[in-house]
Amino acid sequence: MAKVGEGDPRWLVENRADGRNVNAWHWEEKDIMKWATGEFTNELTGTTLWEGQDGSCKIKSVSKVGGEATANNRKGKTIFYYEMDVKCEWEGTYKGETGTGTISLPYISEENDDDEHEILVAASSSNVTNDALLSEVKAHGIQVVRRKVADLLRTMKQHFTLKKPEAPSEAPSSSSPAPAPAPAASAPAPKPVSKVSTTSFVLKEDLRAPKEEVYAMLLDPGRLMAVTQGGAEMTPKEGGKFMLFSGAVVGEIVKLQPPTLIEQKWRFQSWPEGHYSTVRFEIKDKSGEPGCIMELKQTQVPEDEIERTKDGWRRNFWERVKMMFGWGSSSMGAGGVF
Repeated sequence: MAKVGEGDPRWLVENRADGRNVNAWHWEEKDIMKWATGEFTNELTGTTLWEGQDGSCKIKSVSKVGGEATANNRKGKTIFYYEMDVKCEWEGTYKGETGTGTISLPYISEENDDDEHEILVAASSSNVTNDALLSEVKAHGIQVVRRKVADLLRTMKQHFTLKKPEAPSEAPSSSSPAPAPAPAASAPAPKPVSKVSTTSFVLKEDLRAPKEEVYAMLLDPGRLMAVTQGGAEMTPKEGGKFMLFSGAVVGEIVKLQPPTLIEQKWRFQSWPEGHYSTVRFEIKDKSGEPGCIMELKQTQVPEDEIERTKDGWRRNFWERVKMMFGWGSSSMGAGGVF
C-alpha cells in the first residue's frame, strides 16, 4: 500500500501528460447526487397517486431528497453506491373536501431490490377526509411511487454507466494488399418520433425587477444553477444548447430579442425520444410602475405531463426566483390550458 503523500503510480491518472484516465482503468468517483435530486424532484412532483369516483390525490411537492449517490468507475466497469431518503407532500380531494399528508422513502439503497424499499404514508391530521385519502394512497399510491422510483433508479444507472469505447480499426500494413471495398450500404432510416398528444399553457409573473435583469437571469448559467439547485449549462446565443436541473431538462435557444423575448426548444429527458416543446418568454414593462410582466407560453407539451410541467415552473422555478432575488410579487395565474 502506498504511504500517505506517496502516490502509487498504478492508481495515478496524473502519470499521463494529459491527465486522462484511459478507458476508466483507475478508480474514478463521480458525485451524482445533484442529478438525482433534480430528477427525483421533477419526476415525482405531480404524480397521481389515486383517482376514483369520489376524488383524487397527487404528489404536490418533493420537500426532501437527502443522502448520497455516486457512480464509481474501475477497470471499465461502473459500480453505483447510493443511500437516499425522499419525502413528498401529497394533496387530494375526497367528496369535495381537501386533505393532505406525506409519503416518504427513508432508505433507498442499492442493497435493496425495487420491491424492498420501505414506503411510509401519513396524513397531516386525522379526520374523515384525510383518513379516506390515506386509505386510498396506501392501497394504490404506494405501488405508483414504487414503480416511479424503480424507473428513476434505472434511468440513473443508464445515464451514468460507463459507455465502452469502440475498438479502433487497425490500418492495413504497407505489405498487405488493400482489402476490397465493401459494397455500399444504404444508411439506416432515422428513428421516427412517436406521435404524442399535446397541449399548451400560459403562465404570467408580476416581477419587481427591470425586464433587462429578468432577461439576463434566464440566460445566466450561474444564476440558473442557484435557482434550480442543480447543474445548469447555457450557451446564450441562437442555436446554443442548454441543460437545467442537472440534465433533467435540455434544449436549444431558437430566438433571442434582447431584452424582451427568448424562445427555446425545451424537453424533459423522460419525454418520448425526440419530442420537444416550445417555450417563449415575453418580458414587458409594467405601465406606470416599476417592474415587469413575464409571460411564459409553452406549447407542444405532452398531455399527461401538463400539470407536472406547470407546477414545476411555478414551484421549482419562479417561486425560487422571487425569493432568491427579492423580485417577489405573487403569480398572476396560469392563463389556463388552451
